Amino acid sequence: MDKVKLSHLVGVCVILLFGGCGRERDASNSDVKEGDFWKSQALNEIIIPWTEYAYDADTGSFPSYMDREWQPFQGDSQFPGMVSRHIFSYSTAYLLTGEDRYLEIAEGIVDDLLENGWDSEYGLWFNELDMQGEPVDSQKDMFMQLYAVTGLSMYYVVTRDKRVLNNLEKSIELLNRHAWDAENGGYVNILARDLMVEDDTKKATPQLASLSGYLAYLYPVTQSTRYLDEQVRGIELMLDKMRAPEQGWLLESFDRQWQLNGERSNRINVGHNLELVWLLLRVHLLTGKDRYRERAMELYTPLYEVAFNRETGAWHHSFLRDSNKKRASTSWWIQAYGNMLELYMYRITGDRNHLQNFQKGADFWNDHIMDKEFGGAFLKVGVEGRLVEGNKAVRSKTSYHSMEHGLLNYLYLNFWVAEQPVTLYFKVDGPTKGGRLYPNITEDSEVYINSVRIDGEIWDQFNAEEGFITLPPGNKKIEVELMR
Repeated sequence: MDKVKLSHLVGVCVILLFGGCGRERDASNSDVKEGDFWKSQALNEIIIPWTEYAYDADTGSFPSYMDREWQPFQGDSQFPGMVSRHIFSYSTAYLLTGEDRYLEIAEGIVDDLLENGWDSEYGLWFNELDMQGEPVDSQKDMFMQLYAVTGLSMYYVVTRDKRVLNNLEKSIELLNRHAWDAENGGYVNILARDLMVEDDTKKATPQLASLSGYLAYLYPVTQSTRYLDEQVRGIELMLDKMRAPEQGWLLESFDRQWQLNGERSNRINVGHNLELVWLLLRVHLLTGKDRYRERAMELYTPLYEVAFNRETGAWHHSFLRDSNKKRASTSWWIQAYGNMLELYMYRITGDRNHLQNFQKGADFWNDHIMDKEFGGAFLKVGVEGRLVEGNKAVRSKTSYHSMEHGLLNYLYLNFWVAEQPVTLYFKVDGPTKGGRLYPNITEDSEVYINSVRIDGEIWDQFNAEEGFITLPPGNKKIEVELMR
């Protein structure tokens, strides 16, 4: 066993030995307005069972399909875009704790992903690999491409790893050159292995995933305007090309010229519309432009009226555009987005009704989506709480959304509701004396640095108001307390 695999195994053993099992925690749902509740859930009820039941320390891999009891099914393929989502999760666990065991696992997954998932001949990420790391599907599906970049982005947030940054920049450059439609706007659906366009239709997911994924995290920590410019480009595209003219709903499927695909034009995806409202508010905070806030409010009001179940706190999965007939179920990621959006709505409006909506949605998440018996989150439940699909992993489900939900609820609640400090950890190799670290990963410019420790020692070389730490050279562990 090589040193990397050994470090994986040691990290797993430490997590399981000292992490405890969050499923035994009997926290009252009255705690859901406390940021620490969500930090604890992310660490104890999400990352622990994923490590215990899903992570293979010998190979650094995860089964792509697992049932409720974490038993693998349906083959043994790996999807690099999904594997990278786990990089996001373990990087987040380090960000919240500063515990090296999480970063060691994340680093091992990064190494495997860069070695096997990246197409060294043409660039970008293979869609699918076998368990030996050989390509099974060499197409470049945008869903997989953009999530591969997102997972690596969180690893970069935590480490500022130059190797990963180089890969991120190369990935984004190739996506903009080959997958972005310069004439009509938007990402095409699929590239061939040689990066020629294979399917020029347009889907909602790729247009959204870049904004809520890597761009949302890279801009705050780099302050590079190109990432903000791409967010604005994507928002303007969705406002201009992708909404229903009469109600303003975000629609799902189009041809290259943005003409609707008639087969899918009548079903409204609630999660994607929640995501658009959230993104509009985030870009409003970044740019100060009121039109983004106004568009968000215009969409939120009818969306809440149609899709939020006031009795149970669930967000319906979808509804029909011509009748508002709702699907009687919700998915874990849609409920997560609804919860995070309600906190963001409170930040923007100050209306405490959004905190009440968050309380209802969070109670539904904890009572019906979190699996109290086997750990992790269910795939799908009825809006009344009935279990529909208990799978812990499928082609589009990993640890990612649940960990992001825990992270952002922790930040949003502490900053905007409880007005409590947040502590985050980074492991950064400062290139030269005087390098800067921007630790605030939110869009809120009112968040400031309160204190810093580097390798356990108090460090006073930071600009609290402008939000950066001046780094010493060398590989350092940085502990930052942020407040608002």
